Amino acid sequence: MATGWIRRLRLATGDGAGLTQRALATVDDAKRAHDRGDRAAAQRIGEAAVAELRSLVASGVRGAEPGLVRALLTQAEYLREMSRHAEAVAAAEEAVTVARADPARTGSLVLALSSLANQLLVAGRVREGLAAAREALADDIVQPDAVLAWVLVTLANALAQAGEPEEALAQSERAVGMWRVLAAGADRKSLFQFGQALNNHANRLYAAGRWADAIEFSAESVALFRRLAENLPDKLGTALTNYAIVLSRMGREEEALAAAAEAASLDGLSPAGRAAALRAYGGRLAILGRMTEAVAATTDAVGWYRQMLEQDRDAFRAVFAEAVSDLGGQIEDPAEALPHLLEAVALRRELLRVNRAVALPGLAQSLAVLAWRLDELDRFDEAIDATAEALVLIREAAAANRAGTVVKFSFILRDHVARLENAGRLDEARALVAETVEVSREAAEGREPAGSRGLDLALELQARLE
Repeated sequence: MATGWIRRLRLATGDGAGLTQRALATVDDAKRAHDRGDRAAAQRIGEAAVAELRSLVASGVRGAEPGLVRALLTQAEYLREMSRHAEAVAAAEEAVTVARADPARTGSLVLALSSLANQLLVAGRVREGLAAAREALADDIVQPDAVLAWVLVTLANALAQAGEPEEALAQSERAVGMWRVLAAGADRKSLFQFGQALNNHANRLYAAGRWADAIEFSAESVALFRRLAENLPDKLGTALTNYAIVLSRMGREEEALAAAAEAASLDGLSPAGRAAALRAYGGRLAILGRMTEAVAATTDAVGWYRQMLEQDRDAFRAVFAEAVSDLGGQIEDPAEALPHLLEAVALRRELLRVNRAVALPGLAQSLAVLAWRLDELDRFDEAIDATAEALVLIREAAAANRAGTVVKFSFILRDHVARLENAGRLDEARALVAETVEVSREAAEGREPAGSRGLDLALELQARLE
């Protein structure tokens, strides 16, 4: 491409539009490389297009601004897929800055803000992500329906991660309804967005404790991504692992294992996709008592996550903590398991300082598992202390999101009361047993068969203590 005085002459004589089109053709070349599965080439070609469009904008070619926004947002996605989250956020932030320069192009600004919100969420900057998503839906901005539907999905995810589950579910419901209409007989891109909306809505329903409804939407997402499976293994893998988790929660363990096994066997998964699929598969194997296989799968998942954690601690700390906590629960030898659980607890304490509402249930869960392994090592007082702290944390979480945390709440209550009983601290156990039955009964409603087993255990505790 021309540089220096030749370039300025071309721009002055109206060749800016032609140069812009050439740069946008380079953006398309990057997309073709991405579609072939060559992420590194896509990122490299896309960066060249961004540099050229930046130069055009700096030279005064206003018509290049929408192209630069598009190129930056596409580049942000490539960088995210490569786990380069700080750079992805920076690219999206630059796109927002460029889009703000022309108030007439509100559509570009909405898209840029929504993309920025997504990049911030993936990077673990939840409150900033929520702020960007809310700005994208400001009352004075008019969007096409497809753009509005996409932004609603982003907003629902941000709200969920920020610990606002009821509004998250409401916005997700709006988004799914819109995408169902938009995707009817539509192109591949709209079908892809619909599949994403279905999968996200299943997650919102799961978090709200509506598991049967979550299964319905999750199964629909899996079916849709099967149709779009070529070049989208991560999306199908995510849909399958989410489906497996919801099936397991409803006691349909063999179906859950089959879905998780399919996800773990997919070709072409990214490191993050591979780690997530292996973790889900290990969890399903553990529930079925196939512990040797479970530990092998989860160990592989932890290895993948540890590599990513070293690249970007903020983005992968939460998922790594989940995986290492799982491993600590699956390893047979409690002494060998303990370091993994202590690492998970330490990481989740860090997350508590970053995003308290979202981190509370995870830390409570890790402490509960830690208590169980401490019991096995005859460290009973430490085990009681761990479940006592877990109970404080899960009460706080339940106050903000009762439906989404009531199952964990009931489990931790039962565990703590039983531990107090075994330690001979009967007055303390009796003081909690009525609440344990009440919460276990609440957790059992609509959650057969797993919920009924928990209620039976709570009633047995009550019978012994009263």
